[in-house]
Amino acid sequence: MRLPLLTIVAFCLTGCGASDLCSNTLVEKLLDPSGTRVAYHYIRDCGATTDYATSIAIGALGEDTAQADVVFTADSGHGAAKADGEGIWLRMTWARPGMLLVSHAEKARIFRQEGQARGARISYRASDDPVARPVP
Repeated sequence: MRLPLLTIVAFCLTGCGASDLCSNTLVEKLLDPSGTRVAYHYIRDCGATTDYATSIAIGALGEDTAQADVVFTADSGHGAAKADGEGIWLRMTWARPGMLLVSHAEKARIFRQEGQARGARISYRASDDPVARPVP
């Protein structure tokens, strides 16, 4: 008996549960100077056939990463970007309350880059210089 392609795809989406294979590792939790929000820098690993994804999420104080809004996601572009352990090179700093500065590997393949979340503005700079900071 041949199964229709749609049945096979539906089975893999539900039965193969890609989300079950993924894990997040928190790299840094950074409290906004106002004390009202938190920026989370974490690495997402979904197995040997995918690159590590580096993400930033912003949430309210007391929320965890699952409740926070993802504002940045990137990977190394198959090794093209400078790595910092398993994820791409990335640094984040609160310049002042509500203003997050993010520096990341210059050749990172970016999937998401939001300019604001949870009442905070986010400024990005692509650079392989660990001292470089984005200009607000």
